[in-house]
Amino acid sequence: MEEYLRGVWDDEMPNAREDPAGALKDNCNTRISNALKAAGIDVDISAFPAFLQRDLEDVMRKNKTGFGLSHAKDAPDASNYGIFDKP
Repeated sequence: MEEYLRGVWDDEMPNAREDPAGALKDNCNTRISNALKAAGIDVDISAFPAFLQRDLEDVMRKNKTGFGLSHAKDAPDASNYGIFDKP
């Protein structure tokens, strides 16, 4: 997983307005899906957050591990997600 993420870290994602087809193939979710696949977690390559979450929850239910977690975008602690942004 780490090797995959390091390999795409500096790759700019396609601009959705200029290249919508490219943006569907390479975006935050497809990169996460690919990173999970690199770690051996079998999820479908999904361009949309809800589909990726559903697929992960299906994997967790199937393997009887973990739990699903939904988080509203405007929830009070949503600002904490900024810690994952590149400096």
